[in-house]
Amino acid sequence: MLAWEFEWDEHNEEKVTLHGVQPEEVEQCFFNRHLRKRKPRSVDRWYLFGRTDGGRALFVVYQDKGENLIRPITAYDLSPAFRKKYGKKI
Repeated sequence: MLAWEFEWDEHNEEKVTLHGVQPEEVEQCFFNRHLRKRKPRSVDRWYLFGRTDGGRALFVVYQDKGENLIRPITAYDLSPAFRKKYGKKI
């Protein structure tokens, strides 16, 4: 299991909480079953489709800063369309 580290500050924490998501829920998605896809035309930005410990399905945009350092950009509940497409994979 990877030992992820997360970079939080007032900017990305506010973006996440504006969508009703707590930072610890974002972190849980990385340790639970998830699916990751590289953001098109980006070197270090990724999409993560995952579930919290409570089963909440989230869509997370994050920056991979290398050496297992993750900077979440934003996160919100998985839309019905994405839930239909990715729900069984996470």
